[in-house]
Amino acid sequence: MRDYTVTTFDLLRHGLPEGGEIFRGSTDVALSDKGFEQMLAAEDKLADRDIIITSPLQRCRSFAEQLSQRSQKQVVQDASLREVSFGDWDGMSFDDVKSQYAEKYMQYWQDPINNSPPNAEPIPEFSQRISHAIEALAVQHKGKKLLLVTHGGVIRAALSYALGNELNAMMRYEVPYASISQIKIYHDSEGLFPQLVFHNR
Repeated sequence: MRDYTVTTFDLLRHGLPEGGEIFRGSTDVALSDKGFEQMLAAEDKLADRDIIITSPLQRCRSFAEQLSQRSQKQVVQDASLREVSFGDWDGMSFDDVKSQYAEKYMQYWQDPINNSPPNAEPIPEFSQRISHAIEALAVQHKGKKLLLVTHGGVIRAALSYALGNELNAMMRYEVPYASISQIKIYHDSEGLFPQLVFHNR
């Protein structure tokens, strides 16, 4: 029987942010009151964790810092867990983008992998950033139980990494506000083996 060590990741998406229907991406908007309540409700579903790691964007960080105080667990900000950047569209409403970039908007929704917004972070690069971040955290915190407070796009990329899926599968995961997913990374002499435990609780 092979010897292995397991690192566990609970992935918690932030709750409803302020700002309405926008391409939020790297825009640093606050968590709404309803969003904070959603995350408080999700907290009851979380098992005890060794460390909390959060995106630096305030819609994740504000809750993570308060959870750290309540649980007496260390919280660490990790910029690699920030949401994908939508470039020139970042912070714009869907309606404004549809009006100003009509053709590009349609192309993006039809095939976001190959039709990034102007000056945006391409999805292949974003996906690689997240897979590298997960592996780096697994090595750094080998054998620990981690809570990652992060974004919908980050969770989709992490799930695709765990399942070995093609990039175009990323958009097929429903990741509601304040939902929880879990993946495990198995470490053995042959390297790292990721596995999805559950999604969208």
